[in-house]
Parts: sequence; C-alpha cells; structure tokens
Amino acid sequence: MSRRSSLVIAVLVLGTFLLPAAASAQPTAPLEARLFFPTPPPNSTFDTTTPIKISLQIRNVSGAEVITIDGFSATDFWRRVYFALEGFGIITKADAAAIHAFTPFGTCHYRDQVLVPSLQVVPVEVLPTNFALQFTFDDARTQFDLTRPGRYRVTAKISLLTYEAGAIITNCDIEFSSKSLLSIGDAGSVGRQQFDIVSNSLEFVISGDLVAPTTTVAQSPAANTAGWSKQDVTLAFTAADNAGGSGVKNIIVTLAGAQAGTQTITGSSGSVGITAEGTTTVSFNAEDNAGNKEAVKSLTVRLDKTSPVVTPPAAISVAATEAGGARGSASPALAAFLVAGSAVDNLDPSPARLASQTGGVDADNSTLFPPGPTTVAFRFQDVAGNIGSASTSVTVTTTGTPAISGSVLGKGDINPAKQFYDLRFTNTGTANASNVVLNQFSFKVLSGKGNVSYDTDRSPKLPIALGDLAVGTSKTVRVFLTVPPSVVQFSITESGQFKNPAGATIQFSTQQAVTR
Repeated sequence: MSRRSSLVIAVLVLGTFLLPAAASAQPTAPLEARLFFPTPPPNSTFDTTTPIKISLQIRNVSGAEVITIDGFSATDFWRRVYFALEGFGIITKADAAAIHAFTPFGTCHYRDQVLVPSLQVVPVEVLPTNFALQFTFDDARTQFDLTRPGRYRVTAKISLLTYEAGAIITNCDIEFSSKSLLSIGDAGSVGRQQFDIVSNSLEFVISGDLVAPTTTVAQSPAANTAGWSKQDVTLAFTAADNAGGSGVKNIIVTLAGAQAGTQTITGSSGSVGITAEGTTTVSFNAEDNAGNKEAVKSLTVRLDKTSPVVTPPAAISVAATEAGGARGSASPALAAFLVAGSAVDNLDPSPARLASQTGGVDADNSTLFPPGPTTVAFRFQDVAGNIGSASTSVTVTTTGTPAISGSVLGKGDINPAKQFYDLRFTNTGTANASNVVLNQFSFKVLSGKGNVSYDTDRSPKLPIALGDLAVGTSKTVRVFLTVPPSVVQFSITESGQFKNPAGATIQFSTQQAVTR
C-alpha cells in the first residue's frame, strides 16, 4: 500500500505535535482530516468485486508552523483504521496498533555541556504552514474484512499532543549537537494540549452476493455410449460465480463407491482423477466468498480396465467341403465352431461376442479354410470396450469320402391306391457331398401283386436337386406313389450322383424296404 492507499470507517491515531510559542495553546486542532471517494460509485454502493478506493487528506490549518516528532510526514496514517458495519460492529486491523507502538527516542545526559539527570527525548519536525498529506487505499478490502454486505461508515480520528515552543529543548549539545528535541512523557510541559481530530464521515453500502456459483465438469477421456471408460479418468471442474459476485472460494468433490474420499479444490478450477475399477459416484458443489453454496450435483464414473477372460472351444477337424478347403456355409460343424467359446468379465456379466478371426481378419461362414490346420482367435468385448481373446485351431481334412444313404421318414394314404412317402437322404460319409441330385426312382414288389409307380403329377419332377450335404446332414423329399391295395411290401431304389471335395462326380444308389 503506497502513499496512495484507501480506507472506510477509519480511525487513525497519529503522533505528538509541538507548536511554536507564537501559536500558544489552541482551542482547535492545528490539523484537519478529510475523507473522500476519488471515484464515487453510483448511490455510494459497491458490489462484491469493485475495489473500495478511499482517500484521506491531512492539512495544516493553523496558519503557523507545527512542530512535531521527527518522521511525522512519513507516517503510514492509514494503518490504524477501523470500520463500523451497521448491525455488526467495529472491523479493524489487529496489527495496526503494534505497528505504531514504536517511537524512536534517545537519552540526553548533558545540557550546555553539564551532566544532568538522564532525559529521554525525541527529535522534532517542523511542519510548514502549507503542510498537506494525502493517503489512498486502492482497495480497503485488501487490509480489512469487508466481505459482509451492509451499510458502512468510515471516519478518520487522529489523536495528537501540542506544545508551546517553550517545551522545546535545544541545549543537549553532547549527544544531539543542540538539535531541537522534545522531552518524552513530560506531562507538566508548558502549553501541552491533546486534540482528537475527527474527519468527516463517509457512508457506503456493500451489496450482498446472494447467488451461488455454478460448476461444470468435463470427463477425459469421455465415456463410451454405454457410459463406461476403459482407462483412468480425469474430471476437470470449473466453477463460475455470477457477474459482480464475490468470486468462487472453492469446489468440494466427494467420491463414493469404487473410489472414496473428499477433495477441496481451492479457487474456481481443478481436477480429480478416478483410477479405481467399478462405479464411483462423484458429488460436487462450489461455494463463493460470500458463503453461497451451490446445490450438490453428481455424476457417475464407470471404469473397467480389465479385458474379459476368454475360453475358446476345443480344436476340431472338419472334412473339406470343396476342392480348396471348407466353409461354414457347407459344414455345420465348422459353422458351430466359429460361434463357440465363452468369456467372463470382472464387471460385465455378459461380454459381447465378436467375430472370430484368422490372421487378424474376421471369419464367418463364407470364409474358406484351406486344408490343414488354421488358428482361429475367439474374441469377446466387455461394456467398457476391453477386448479379450484366446485361440484354438480347426483342421480341414481332404482324405474322407462322401456317402449318401436313404431312409423312409414317414408315410401316409391319399386314397386306397395313392400314398406319399417322406424320404430322408443323409451324408453318412467322411467328406462333404456337393451338388447332390436324385436322377431316378425304381420299385420292386416284395410281397403281394401289382406294380408300384412314381406319380409324376404330384411328385417333384426328376431329376431332384438336393444341393450340398455336409457330413452328417440330411435333406427330406416327399414323393407320391401309386401302390395297388394288393401290394403288401415293396422296395424303393433311388439313384443319383454328387461331387466329392476333389470335384469328381460320384454315382450313388440307396434302397429302402416299405411295408404297406
């Protein structure tokens, strides 16, 4: 605080003054104190952030020189200041009195070169008739607690002692070389008089801040669409007070759940880290310097940094479905293998299955697995996005042979001479059969009389394409036959062809005995 500092309800206790003989004891103080606002606010009202700038002027109004303690003109008068708040009381600076409790003095032992009883003295300073000082608080808030809203009154009060010139000692010629001195504590000094200089009073109002701050928080990295994060989270808090408010004092952040604790962020911004896996509830609110507290807000941080533990299916061998290997679309065993496996996660009860991969590329039923072993990675992803993986293998063999067999799955009567038969054709071999076709049906009566024939009007037209039959798979065809009532038992023979994995065409024939 410079010579240009500020104040509000101000009490200044100043030093001891001496007047020359011509002034004699004065009924009025030789100095005058005046307070004023250098830039008065509208309606004498300050908000909670505008600096309270107040000036104090001290002038010699006696019309004569004033003799006072040496160093008076360099005194920080503003330090002994107090403020009066309506309905509250006095607000002062506790260390002000201590600052000015010290007065430099010396001891005079010789007067006119004669040893005399010791006399404590201080040098004096002569204030000219045009003496004037001005002090300014740039902001009274920096020295005094003016955080409370209300009506204030500022006054300067300066206590001083004056003396006639006859009280001055000028013959301490050994220690002080005949300088002008004043005897300290000489209550009987001629012309001694005490004055209490009271300045004018300034009244002003500090408006209250009744609006709480508002806090926002940004999570980094941001959670995924499911609300989960897979790496440590930083929460950046920023609080802002209302325009003209008292400013943000702090932000209180409380953690509960997977991570617990309370952290106080001083000022309007700061960050908190979340490192514990699981669900943490974060509660927070800000307080301004006027004591207004924001309603508590909360957010939830879900953190999972651990990947699922994957158990792959057992390794399998499948027969080739074509010359280049096997596809899941033609091999049920391979298709089931590609979607097998399981996973468990520390926080997600149902990790999501991802496409299995070969060589880092997604594999599905259209993927051609070449002859021999192929490593397949089975992957699962938890809700936070962590991916777990485990591998096994599928071996495609090309040494097997397809074999087609037929059986009667069911039958029924249309009329006494017409019957339908559901015929099931199964690949009972060790390799896939492709392009399976039924070319011909033939019948032989085993018991009874008459002829059995293929009903071309109701049955599928020949040849009948069954398509591809992987090992162990079947397809069913319904045919209609003319069977005379006199036929007790007969046989059905189906003839056709298919291609083996090497692409060669193989003829086949299968037969079933049927009892009417």
